[in-house]
Amino acid sequence: MTYLGVIRLAFFTFPLLALLITLPYLVRQYRRVGAVQVWRSALVYSLALYLLCVVFLVLLPLPADRTADYGIEPQLQPFDWVLVAMRSGVRVSLEHPRTWLVALKNPNVYGAVFNVLMLVPWGFYLRYLFKRRWWQALFAGFFLSLSFELTQLTGDWGLYAHPYRHFDVDDLIGNTTGTMVGFWLTCLIQPLLPSLERADERSWARNLRYPSLLRRAVAFVVDCGLAACAAVFVASVWVRGTDGVVDDAALVFGWFCGTGLVGVLVPTLTGAGTPGELLCKLRVRGRDGGRAGRGRILLRQALLWWGALWLVPAAAVLAPSSLYVGHAAAMRTMAEMVAGLWGFTVIVRAAVAAGGRRPYVGVPGLLSGTRVLSEAQVDAEAAR
Repeated sequence: MTYLGVIRLAFFTFPLLALLITLPYLVRQYRRVGAVQVWRSALVYSLALYLLCVVFLVLLPLPADRTADYGIEPQLQPFDWVLVAMRSGVRVSLEHPRTWLVALKNPNVYGAVFNVLMLVPWGFYLRYLFKRRWWQALFAGFFLSLSFELTQLTGDWGLYAHPYRHFDVDDLIGNTTGTMVGFWLTCLIQPLLPSLERADERSWARNLRYPSLLRRAVAFVVDCGLAACAAVFVASVWVRGTDGVVDDAALVFGWFCGTGLVGVLVPTLTGAGTPGELLCKLRVRGRDGGRAGRGRILLRQALLWWGALWLVPAAAVLAPSSLYVGHAAAMRTMAEMVAGLWGFTVIVRAAVAAGGRRPYVGVPGLLSGTRVLSEAQVDAEAAR
C-alpha cells in the first residue's frame, strides 16, 4: 500500500472518527465558552484527520500473519541514514543544486525528509491551537514519535508476535525536528490567522444572550442516551421475569421508566435541569429568570417527554373505529403519525426562533411558564 493509498484510507475512515468525537467536543465547548466556534472547530477536526493519517502511515499495511518473525531489528545508530545514503553513492554539493534533486530520489534521504515533514503540522497545532511553549512542544513531539516507535517495536503492543517495522532512532530525531520546525514556522503565519482569544470572547458574549438551539439539542441527545440506557436496563429486568419474552409492553415500560428517571424525576428533584442540561451548563428557570418551582418543572418535563403521547387517545377517538379496533399495527402507525406531528411543530418553532434570532421556547415551556437559560445568564441576572 502506497503513502497516497494510506492517506486515502484515512480520509474514508475519518467520518466515523468525527462522529465519535463530535458529542464530547460540543459538550466541552459549551462548558468552556458556552458556544461553538467555527474556526476552532475546523482546527480540531483537521487535527483529528491529520493524526488519523499519521497513525495509518505509521502502522499500515498490517501483515496478514500475526505469528511470523519478520527479522526486524531496532536501529539505534543516530544519523545512520546519512552513512547508508553515502555508501549507496549519494553525493551532495552546495554549489550544484542538481545534486540535491538526485539525493532526494534516494530512499534513505527522502525517508528522512518525510519523517521531518510528517510532524511539522503537529508543531503548528501545539503552538496555535494549544498555546504550548517551545519546550513543551519539544517534549510533545518527542513523546508522540516515541509512542509510534514503541508501537512498532512491540508489534502493535503484542498484537503481533514479532515487530514488522523498525524501531529507528533516526525517526525519533526526524519527527522531533519536524515538530520544532512547525512550531517556529507558526510564528510567521500566526499573525495572518484569526485570533482564538477574540473568538472565545465573542462566544462568551453570545453565551450571555441565550443558549443556542444546537446547545439545547446536544443536551437533549445526552439525555436520550442516558434514558435509553436506563430503558434497556429496565426492559432486561422485565424480560427476566417473563421467561425472556421481549414484547411491546416491556419496551414501552422500559421507555417510560428511562425517560421518567432522566427527563422528569432528576430535573424535578434538582430544580435545575436534566443531566444533559446540567452537563452543558443549562438551567431551567421561570419566565422572569428566577427559580422555577418544582411543580412547574414537573409539568414542563412531563409535557416535553410524554406530551405527544397524550394526543394518541384523542386521535383514536376522532378516527374511524375500523382503524384501531383490533388492529395493533394501525394504533402503532397512528402513534407514529402523532409523534411526527409533534416533532414537526418543534421544528417549525425552532426555525422561527432561529430566523428571528431569539431564544427558542417550546410548547412545554409556554404551558409551564419556564424557559432554559445558560449558567452565565443566570449568574448575570443574579448580579443585577
